[in-house]
Amino acid sequence: MMGAGEGRGVPEVMDEAGMQHVLAVAQALKAEGGLAPGAAVAPPQAIFGALHRIAERGYEPAVPFFASCLTDRDPDWRLQGLQNLGWHYMLPTGSPLLEQIRAMLETDPDADVRIAGASILGFQSDRAQAWPDWALLAAVQGDPVREVRIAAFQALVQAANIRGLNIRELDRRIESGELDPTWETAERLVAAPGEGGAPVSATEARLAGPEDQPSTSADRPGVEGQQQQPDG
Repeated sequence: MMGAGEGRGVPEVMDEAGMQHVLAVAQALKAEGGLAPGAAVAPPQAIFGALHRIAERGYEPAVPFFASCLTDRDPDWRLQGLQNLGWHYMLPTGSPLLEQIRAMLETDPDADVRIAGASILGFQSDRAQAWPDWALLAAVQGDPVREVRIAAFQALVQAANIRGLNIRELDRRIESGELDPTWETAERLVAAPGEGGAPVSATEARLAGPEDQPSTSADRPGVEGQQQQPDG
């Protein structure tokens, strides 16, 4: 059923037909470079919001479209594809899409895209994979934008699965300047607790928090992504 939003290309009811319609509109908008004002199809924020609703539902037919956004020339589309894929679908260890996100963190010219890529790599981290993630390490050590380095540092620490880590305390200490978000700091924080032991200092002990932190990936559907080729 289409309501008041019909003329703008966004259905009010997000059933199967509605989600397929949103994807068709988004594909047309992206192909036509429809981010410009006055585009004939749905305005960006309307369609971006609808795409987010689709991703929240873990709608599998949307995955190829989101993956195609990762190589779009427009950073807004790259960011949309990255966020929708990375926060709402489980990307298995070794997935080509994860490798693509690592490459985006290393080479994407847009800082917001790199920040999102770093955060998603931490969110998608798997206990079975080797630590540190090479892309996060490279970003912490060499990205020219401090906010990207901070996001990569946070993701590195998150990916290390430190027992009882208090993420809010970590964020507070970075923002206050009390903690320097460098590779050396990440190494120290990861090594400090040991196997069931205590941090090496009282200051670092403040990072220890409740052990019943909620899982970040238990409810996400699995996706076997495919590497996308850049748009022509």
